[in-house]
Amino acid sequence: MTHESIGFIGLSNIGMPIAHHIVGVGFEMAVHGIAGNTSNSFYEERAPEGATIGSSVSSVTQQSSAIILSLPSPGAVTAENPKRDQMYLYEYVRDGRFPATG
Repeated sequence: MTHESIGFIGLSNIGMPIAHHIVGVGFEMAVHGIAGNTSNSFYEERAPEGATIGSSVSSVTQQSSAIILSLPSPGAVTAENPKRDQMYLYEYVRDGRFPATG
C-alpha cells in the first residue's frame, strides 16, 4: 500500500465511484462532501471504506499530498459562492497553496 494521501472533495454521482476506485488500488484518502447534506449517513453511504472524513475542505487539504476535486460546477470554487468552506477552496485553488497553510 502506498503512503500517498489523496484528498477528495465532492462525493456526488461522479465523485463517489472515482473515490472508491482510487482507494481500491491502495491509496489512503481523506474526503469531504460539499453538498448541503453531509451528515454521517451521507458519508456512510458515499465515502470509500477506510477513508478519513474531513470536517472541512481545509482539514482535507492539510492532511493530503494531492487533491482531487469532483465538483458540480465552476460556481463551487468561485468567490461568488457564499459558503465559507467553498470560499476557502476558491482561495486555495486561486493561490496555488499546497499543502494548505490556513
